[in-house]
Amino acid sequence: MPTDLDQPENRPVRRRLRGAAVALSLGVVTLFVGSALLLAGPTTPLTFRFAGPVSTVMLPHFPQNWSLFAPDPLSEERGFAARFRCEDGSETKFEDVTTEVITALQRQRVFPSRESRIIGNGILERFKEDPILKDIRAEGDERVLDSTTAEEITAEETEAQERAQVMLARYSVGVRPDACGGDAVRAVELRYVFHVLPGWSSRRDLSATGDVTYFDSGWTQL
Repeated sequence: MPTDLDQPENRPVRRRLRGAAVALSLGVVTLFVGSALLLAGPTTPLTFRFAGPVSTVMLPHFPQNWSLFAPDPLSEERGFAARFRCEDGSETKFEDVTTEVITALQRQRVFPSRESRIIGNGILERFKEDPILKDIRAEGDERVLDSTTAEEITAEETEAQERAQVMLARYSVGVRPDACGGDAVRAVELRYVFHVLPGWSSRRDLSATGDVTYFDSGWTQL
């Protein structure tokens, strides 16, 4: 059914609306591509200037991760054990927290529990580094951020890691509520375990088991 915009006298308006829509679409696409390249590309002066505001929009909704296309894709098992300091000052031995959760997940394939994501996401957040500072540290770059900016980034990074560690410590108490025999748990120490699986080149070597490393967190007060 014809509309008012189909009338000859209104065709210039229709063309302007169409041009505005095309320009807006191209602007959105260009902004998205530019933001993705800024976050995923090499560190430049533009990174320091615009990474903050771009990250607030891109990372919660459009995270860019090139691990899928990397020559050495991530292939690592992560977990942790915990020991507890009780009300009377006694300390327990390290107890595995991860295996029980993963075993329960593997037993239920139809409607699996998402509890294992607490562990995976928590460990990821605990060892997550700011991408800008990570590149500078890895490359030994002598360029120095503005002192105020560097302090803010480092403080945010440390705060996020501490929050993740407290969350995992409290989760450990929830998994092992009787660790202190009914007494209150005053502190938790976590032992993060990382098992790097053998690479593709070792696929025929049945004796290859990969490398296992661990990191003790120190006591986290509850």
